[in-house]
Amino acid sequence: MPETRRQFLQGGAVLSAGALFFALRPGAQQPHRGMPDPPQPAGPSETEQPVTAPKFDPRLIMEEHEKNFRKKLEEIYEKVRELKKEADATPTAEIFSVRICKETKEIESLAKQLKKLAKS
Repeated sequence: MPETRRQFLQGGAVLSAGALFFALRPGAQQPHRGMPDPPQPAGPSETEQPVTAPKFDPRLIMEEHEKNFRKKLEEIYEKVRELKKEADATPTAEIFSVRICKETKEIESLAKQLKKLAKS
């Protein structure tokens, strides 16, 4: 039995050495090809129509900003009016409710949005 294992391992070693020899011989390697050719420039082909960017009208953009600004301003006005009614209904000796705190946070976020719209 030990002879069989030894022969098996010797045969495997010979096969591995032979495969390694043929893989690493100088003629087996492929020659270095150098740098690849650069791709063709991407230009409009003769059959394709050039895509033109849509023209924008600054006046239309300004009108859209104005609409958004006025809408946000109206939202803030309504929220403040509701908050004032609720604050007037709440006695001053009591602690303000959580609802009032949430509404003031909503008003604050609307005010920040309004400020951002005013800057643009």
